[in-house]
Amino acid sequence: MDKSIVKAVKTFSLSVFPSWGGCMPKSLKTAVMSLALTLCIAAPVMAEVPVPTLDRVKSEQTTFLDSAHSSYALTELTDGTAAPEGSITVKIADKTYYYTPSENTEVLKTLASTGSAALVETTKDKALYTVGDKYYTYNTEKLKDSGYSLKEATSADEPNTITLYNKETVIKYYDPKTGEEVAAGDRQPDIEYREVQTIQTTPKYYTVELKQTEYGHAEVKDDTKTFTVTTPDAEGSGKAFEYTVNYYVDDDRLANDRITTNQNGADIDKDFVGLKHEVTSGSAYGGAIYNSGTIGDITGDFLGNYASSTGSRAYGGAIYNYSNSTIGNITGDFIGNYATGSRAYGGAIYNDSSSTIGDITGDFIGNYASSSDSFAYGGAIYNSSSSSKIGNITGDFVGNYAQGLISVFGGAIYNERGTIGDITGDFIGNYASSTGSSAAGGAIYNERGTIGDITGDFIGNYASST
Repeated sequence: MDKSIVKAVKTFSLSVFPSWGGCMPKSLKTAVMSLALTLCIAAPVMAEVPVPTLDRVKSEQTTFLDSAHSSYALTELTDGTAAPEGSITVKIADKTYYYTPSENTEVLKTLASTGSAALVETTKDKALYTVGDKYYTYNTEKLKDSGYSLKEATSADEPNTITLYNKETVIKYYDPKTGEEVAAGDRQPDIEYREVQTIQTTPKYYTVELKQTEYGHAEVKDDTKTFTVTTPDAEGSGKAFEYTVNYYVDDDRLANDRITTNQNGADIDKDFVGLKHEVTSGSAYGGAIYNSGTIGDITGDFLGNYASSTGSRAYGGAIYNYSNSTIGNITGDFIGNYATGSRAYGGAIYNDSSSTIGDITGDFIGNYASSSDSFAYGGAIYNSSSSSKIGNITGDFVGNYAQGLISVFGGAIYNERGTIGDITGDFIGNYASSTGSSAAGGAIYNERGTIGDITGDFIGNYASST
């Protein structure tokens, strides 16, 4: 397990399949030491198909909210004020509040980590939070589901299949004089036999199926963009995972051009498809958006945008947030965006030094950072420097990767001394691959930074170097 991800997580909700032993994707078995938090969990026999973490968590949250529970009066946090130790922070609109629960701490922390996407006003009798004369709770249907489901498979050779190992304790008895094994039913009451406990593992095979493979505007379908997202196995001789994703385009929502001017705090409600910043000399920044000021909230999807330089570096395939700049909350999916150059940073998003991005709600699928002869960091997101901040992230990371010749870190996320809030989502088939030096953090690489609580499953992520 990468030390980098261990540093990243303060509280890790990874007990996805508490009834099962270790697991690894087929064909990644030789890369166990470089896997970035591929599921490995232990416990006794259980016949039913395991339940993904987020589905279990949502069920717990729904049960909690549907039952009698306390209502908490929220206290606003003013600028520069830290929340008291043991408290939970909650964002409502553009303000941050806190409260200190005396019970149900874990489920309340997980609810708060979902951000504002599922938060709704309600009546006093159903309230979880009270702010003045307003009452809030969570719409359970909007709470995050797992991004995948498991289906039993007959062998590890089927596509998109992982192996879970059921662990069972077996006790054997040995005659104290002869040393021969004695069946449990043949033991004599007056003899003290030597007991030896061993662990017996039995493999079970499951296909990892994505719950969502269609994105965009199905009600319109002016155009359909199809992406095939492939995670090669660690040896490079086959496929560990492969998924096909369709995106339905609404022409009326498309941004016509790349945004480079200061938006002066205005919101953006557009989809960005196939936009680029492509240069032959100098660096490339933000295929769809280059922000050097303040943008309000962004509502829209980012599809197939790229930043590419044949002579230098590339930053942020979809969004580049320049130093000391601000973007509000982002709600939208990032699919197939990339940054390519001699060095590449952030296949979908690059958040530069002293810059801020609010909460991000959306999936990151098939984004990548690719270097022709040097470093590649953050297949989906690169968060740069100690004063860079990104809020809570709610979404799944599937098939994102970083690849390059020298140091390659963070197949999905690279956090360089920055701060990222809670992450709620699954990481499936992300990888960091170097052909000449070191690679680490197939899913997440955290370099002296801070990441909040992570709730979700890590399946088939790996780092490899040759």
